[in-house]
Amino acid sequence: MRFFSRKPSQHRSQEAGERLRYADLVTGLVGLPRHTCTVRTNEHASKKSETADDRDSGQRDATRRAQSTTSSGELTLKRNTLIWAGGLAALAAGVLLAKQAHGNRPPVTTVPDIDLRRYSGQWHEIARFPNRFQKKCVSDVTATYRQRDDGRIDVTNRCRTADGSFDEVSGIARQDRSRAAQPFSNAKLEVLFAPRWLGWLPVAWGRYWVVMLDADYEWAVVSEPRQRYLWILARHPNLSADTYRRIERDLAGQGYDVRRLQTDANAVGSAAAQPAR
Repeated sequence: MRFFSRKPSQHRSQEAGERLRYADLVTGLVGLPRHTCTVRTNEHASKKSETADDRDSGQRDATRRAQSTTSSGELTLKRNTLIWAGGLAALAAGVLLAKQAHGNRPPVTTVPDIDLRRYSGQWHEIARFPNRFQKKCVSDVTATYRQRDDGRIDVTNRCRTADGSFDEVSGIARQDRSRAAQPFSNAKLEVLFAPRWLGWLPVAWGRYWVVMLDADYEWAVVSEPRQRYLWILARHPNLSADTYRRIERDLAGQGYDVRRLQTDANAVGSAAAQPAR
């Protein structure tokens, strides 16, 4: 048997003829012109190539987005970490400063105990530290206490405003049982002026500690553990200059800034404006 090898040109011509005959067969079956099939075959190949390119491009885009998201997430995490760190540092500094400021003065002490029956009744404000909830009060400030059967105390605060009318608010007082009040005493009270249904909130109660008290219950001084608020009360609308000066000296010795005291000119003599000695 002999093998014949065709020339390359002859081989290519034969392959081209076979492709044409195959195209004729296909176009004959589907009823389309030969050139249409050829174009669509080429288009299909082109679309497959474009699909592959799009897929590769989409994968690259997804990779870039993932990298961008990761980078953005890392930046956000770092920024939030810095914010939290700064906030904690500021809080720690504030706590430290508060402790240092509090450490410069002795702790607040109260009288051992009070006779609530004798303490009840009406008291007149002689002087106070400025506070936001008495901004409207210009004179005739009074506090009236009435002991209840359940051991609590009804409180009624009243004052005259700039237009001559009276402003009044009612509340309730009870013994302070917080950790700061240890050892417990009925001289350490807390007062609620908010609606009664808010009484379960510790922040709704304000501390009312009797830090000084006349033996005859003719005057009293009320404050709280941080010394931010203070009131000098008396059974009568005015207090003698000697008594007021003595109270100032004792308060200054306990670490209170008596320069903050505000008083009505009619409540006490000129000694009220003099610094403690």
